Amino acid sequence: MRQAWRQGVENSAEHGSRIGQFLWAEVLVMLAGAGVALGIGVEAAYSALLGGMAALVPDYYFARRVFRRYTDRSPEEIAALMLRAEVVKICLAALMFGAIFAFIMALNVVALILGYLLVKATGVVVSVRVS
Repeated sequence: MRQAWRQGVENSAEHGSRIGQFLWAEVLVMLAGAGVALGIGVEAAYSALLGGMAALVPDYYFARRVFRRYTDRSPEEIAALMLRAEVVKICLAALMFGAIFAFIMALNVVALILGYLLVKATGVVVSVRVS
């Protein structure tokens, strides 16, 4: 019994460290992208930062929701949880983009989209490299 519990804790810690690497890589790339965009102008820099945040916050929500107590669930529960978390993640990203376009008047749309895509691409690259 204790060995099974330890194995579950070790698996959970392993998932946590991988998710932490994934999210930290996204944060670093988001900040680097905003730094590069700063060369274009302040408007491009905060637009790239907002685009990165529109990708990072929903990813953090998904990771936190799905991988918390990951080993304590059956495969069916995990699949249902992942599906619900993915739907909320997409809605959260759409709401964030809506809020950005509604409340930020001076916005560089190209930098915003590139910031978003850069963070999303980082997630794909890191997930492939860690696997």
